[in-house]
Amino acid sequence: MSMSPGSGGMESNGEEPIMQYLLTVLSDEQQWASMADADQKQNISDNGKFAKSLVEAGVLVHGAGLGPSSTVTTVRKQDEQVLVTDGTYTETTEWLGGFYLLECPDLDAALAWARKAPLLSFEAIQVHPVADH
Repeated sequence: MSMSPGSGGMESNGEEPIMQYLLTVLSDEQQWASMADADQKQNISDNGKFAKSLVEAGVLVHGAGLGPSSTVTTVRKQDEQVLVTDGTYTETTEWLGGFYLLECPDLDAALAWARKAPLLSFEAIQVHPVADH
């Protein structure tokens, strides 16, 4: 099911409300860079299989991997001036490596999917309810 513009984070399938949850993948760039090529390829393959299972279950709205933190540009306002800087907002070893936008009946269902992600062996997943406003 796709969301229509302005519909917020919740729709109904006629039976129960469907909430959207953003699963953000927090990765350690240094750990990824130190992985053997074969391990990186296996991780990418495993994540592809996981994404396919989300599609087959009808819960995946969209998902994507993101570029390295060196490609990030941050825009923020400070004292009435808009600042544009290269890099992430804070110095950290974790970066937002990707995301999955899911439609699930509740948080427990979204958490169940997050628990199945093969990348949990070296990455963390945050589950964010999409605001309904």
